[in-house]
Amino acid sequence: MDGGGSAVAAPLSSMDEQLALGHRLRDLFRAANAGGANRAPIVPLPVRLFVEDARRLIRAGLPLNDLPLSIPDVYFRYLEQVNPSQPQVPNFMTNPEMLKAAMLLAKLALGDDFIPKEFFRDDATGLLKEDGWAEPQKLDPVQRLIDNGILIEKTALGYRRLRFALDPIAEHLAAARYVRSCRRDAEWLRKLKNDAASAPGFLAAVELFASAMP
Repeated sequence: MDGGGSAVAAPLSSMDEQLALGHRLRDLFRAANAGGANRAPIVPLPVRLFVEDARRLIRAGLPLNDLPLSIPDVYFRYLEQVNPSQPQVPNFMTNPEMLKAAMLLAKLALGDDFIPKEFFRDDATGLLKEDGWAEPQKLDPVQRLIDNGILIEKTALGYRRLRFALDPIAEHLAAARYVRSCRRDAEWLRKLKNDAASAPGFLAAVELFASAMP
């Protein structure tokens, strides 16, 4: 209730807001399917994240024009929103640092067959060190991603194993790393798509990310 005793409208409670959001969703998937690839069916996860982002914008008094313009951006916006912005939190990482670490671990999670799977925490830590990250006692990117809810950890037979909480997040992060590394080499990108033919989730993510790149 506000000071006058009237109820405060919930985000997306008005017909105008719902219609505006519907148009934005239509544009999002229309852009994803541009070019004839048609590999972006309307699936629940990006729709849910998109709607949650719209609710956040409305609560903050911001326009829906600030919503992501591509499906890869929907996932990246979600990852940034769950990453703390307060430098005093343990294992603080800026959004670019967090995304860099997450993309590296997503590539590890997908492996050679491009299918999301469990991986050992020791392997993740070793890969991050090879990539130039600080020692875990100074900054532990793995723990930050666990605390953000992006990674899930379990221990079995004395081994600490990790997995991405959501397979599409892992697929899009790995696709981002691959596509960014080969965006100027069309032949390399074609080979990547051929190699990923038996991994439809990753292949769709590669095509979406490649089409969204400037």
